[in-house]
Amino acid sequence: MNFTDAEVSGLAAAVAAHRGQPFDSHARAALVKVLSVMDTRTRENATALNGRVWIDHTDTPGDARTRHAIEQALHTQRVLVVDYRDRHGTPTTRQLDPVLLARTQGHWYLVGHCHTRQAIRWLRLDRISAARLTTQPATRIPIEAVGTPPTTAEAIADL
Repeated sequence: MNFTDAEVSGLAAAVAAHRGQPFDSHARAALVKVLSVMDTRTRENATALNGRVWIDHTDTPGDARTRHAIEQALHTQRVLVVDYRDRHGTPTTRQLDPVLLARTQGHWYLVGHCHTRQAIRWLRLDRISAARLTTQPATRIPIEAVGTPPTTAEAIADL
């Protein structure tokens, strides 16, 4: 597999900008693997170019354990229990069948079927204070049950 120094810098910038977001640790691990198989000269050029790209991390990343539990629930399709604070600050504990992660209007959301409400709910990740993965298999909810994404959205599978 051959990457140019600019392609690797593009990946590095995307990974750096994604710090603290879903699948962050996986993206960083993949970047390390890419760098490890590059020829020395291209890797050095990429590293030099990377030194000329700055990312300002003003957002406080969420708790890594919570993020990991959410990622695992989505990946393994298991029920997730979350401690959540709604827009009014009211705390609740919910069981969810995870459907998808979405980033829209400047926020990440966990979209899932809430066992309490018996409906699809969009939970902002920055309002989830804790998440626990259960051993219970989640009901597989079709993505279409969430609705139609905005015309400006695309699945990362479509990139």
